Amino acid sequence: MPVQAIAAPTPDEPRVGRWSWGHPLAEVAARHCQSHATPLPLLIGGTACGACWERSIRDDEEFRLAVGLPRELDTDPSYVDWVAVEQAVNGREVPLTKVERHEVRRRLGELARRRNIARRYICAVSAVTR
Repeated sequence: MPVQAIAAPTPDEPRVGRWSWGHPLAEVAARHCQSHATPLPLLIGGTACGACWERSIRDDEEFRLAVGLPRELDTDPSYVDWVAVEQAVNGREVPLTKVERHEVRRRLGELARRRNIARRYICAVSAVTR
């Protein structure tokens, strides 16, 4: 049984095909499909076989009912996924909302300012980063 509910993508997140890697349950379906060898041509959307997609969707629905979540979740436009922001700051390509992109730019600007302190005060970079 899944450990968390998978929310629907926000309106500004890109969508790629209904049953492809753009689907919120794609990673779950792919993990299910790794337990057996499915030839690539049989993978729906290059992600998982039909049985694994169905299992993922049923598990997600079962979890939603077990914890009493509504079918459609309202997304909060001011919500920031801090894990995604941290991953983006570290160079990983992850889908971000407008608010999250703003936070990434702010953090990267802060990092650049910290790295340039050595130049302003004419001292070693290693002394500044301690």
